[in-house]
Amino acid sequence: MNKGVKSLKVLPAEFYLLWTDFEPWTLEDSAAVMYILDYFLSIDGWNTMLRERLLEIYDKTLVDKMLPFRPEDYYQFERMTTLVDDDLAKIDMLLSPEEA
Repeated sequence: MNKGVKSLKVLPAEFYLLWTDFEPWTLEDSAAVMYILDYFLSIDGWNTMLRERLLEIYDKTLVDKMLPFRPEDYYQFERMTTLVDDDLAKIDMLLSPEEA
């Protein structure tokens, strides 16, 4: 991506609209994106973020009434199933040892 941007004669319009310069992409940027995606794809990422934002505005008792925190809603491992080799073979997704 950094090489592609260096080859451009003019940066995309959003750089000019936001009055910013291009900063090269780093490994830390990739790690940060992976961390953020992991957080938001977690079971309660969005609810946690919403609760924190509401707590900035309202008191805890009101937020607890609006968004009750119930651990049983988030940790439902007893309802989860794991695919075994037979299940994967049925849908032709079982990898041979050479492919793994």
